[in-house]
Amino acid sequence: MRDDAAATSADSSAYRHGLAPFLSVWCPGVVLVTACGLCLFGLSWWISRGPGGGAGLGTVIGVANANSLVLVVLVAGVLDAADRWRTLLRLQIALALPLTVVVLLFGLPARGANVYIGAACYLAVHGIQAMFLATMETTGADLAPPSWPSTRTAALLTSIPQQLGSSLAPTVAGALIARGTVRGVGVIALGVVAIAAVMLAVFARPARAKAPSAGTPVSPAPSHRRGGWASLRRVLPDALTAARFAWERQELVYIIIVGSLANLVIYPFYAMLPVYVGDYRLSAQGQAVLLGTAATAYSLGMLAATLWLLGRRIFADVRTALAVASAAFGTTCMLLIAATLAPYPWLLIGVMALAGALFAVLISVAGGTWLELTPAAMRVRVFSLRRLVTFWSIPVGTAAMGFGGAHWGYRVFSRTLIFCCLAALIACWLVFRSRFAVPSRNRTVATDGESR
Repeated sequence: MRDDAAATSADSSAYRHGLAPFLSVWCPGVVLVTACGLCLFGLSWWISRGPGGGAGLGTVIGVANANSLVLVVLVAGVLDAADRWRTLLRLQIALALPLTVVVLLFGLPARGANVYIGAACYLAVHGIQAMFLATMETTGADLAPPSWPSTRTAALLTSIPQQLGSSLAPTVAGALIARGTVRGVGVIALGVVAIAAVMLAVFARPARAKAPSAGTPVSPAPSHRRGGWASLRRVLPDALTAARFAWERQELVYIIIVGSLANLVIYPFYAMLPVYVGDYRLSAQGQAVLLGTAATAYSLGMLAATLWLLGRRIFADVRTALAVASAAFGTTCMLLIAATLAPYPWLLIGVMALAGALFAVLISVAGGTWLELTPAAMRVRVFSLRRLVTFWSIPVGTAAMGFGGAHWGYRVFSRTLIFCCLAALIACWLVFRSRFAVPSRNRTVATDGESR
């Protein structure tokens, strides 16, 4: 009995020791994402007041997403080689410059050169946030307690920070804008970034003292670096190395395909909700209420499923995990098809809640598999390539639903596109399932000659 109690106490102490370093990078990350959300929400509202209106805003958002994807790919080798703690702190400091410009810009009308400056600030904030999240993801993966299931680590590093930021930022920014103090949004965002920088600086010293139990050190030794920012010359070799690594592992190829198919229909369907809501025979106020309720149901479904997955270690092997991810996406497709067929508003709300929950399962399971199969020494490079390959389908799907829906009807075209993606998913599973290895999810992953 005493031995069991002593073992339990030791496990608890080790857990707390492992949790504190992880939180030292995760908490400042959540704070920074919230600050970026405040700034981007305020800029979106401000740009939409300009001459271009919604069209101009849509162009800025599309370019910002593409810019961030390409930017992370270009600097992935730098982020892998550099001291990650210094990189996180430098990115937070760099974010202060566009935020300061935004504070000044919010006091000016949205026209002429001001709009272009605002668009440049939007791209800068979005890009810095993407680089920060990429660095935080690989740093947090090294610091996460070894006892955690990979789904928990992936959810905490990828889903929850952005979900918390996307839920808190619009609430605060919307209230300030409603009061007529749009400049206050920028001021608060700048202050929140300062808080995040102080948090990281204070927590960094004890966290850096913890040697990661797996993978490479969080701050590589100088002999392992490739020359800091001079590593930009290795963009193409780094990309080819990451592509070769993923191509040699059929599990990762399959996840890339499923992720591309999911991004082709799930987020575009969510983005086109105003169009679907307009098909119901409701008053303008009723449509607004339905739109808000459906969007909220989607967000709450994602958050609830993510929180549920945090404490679960439910997959014995990679093949089972991929089967669960595939089933989640396939079920989502069938739910969305049902929403395009049935004329009941309440069904749309239920479908969006379930779609959000299943999408969270897909993201967490796929993210956990990537974490387990990718060595820490090249994680940023591989993950940035993954984002570039899988996220291309978001603007393609949104544009296809827009143009195709205008010609053939939104519900008919969306239903056809979703059905094609479901058929492609089934075909890919039949082709790839025999190629998947069936190792234990606790297997080791070689990293720089060492075992994980």
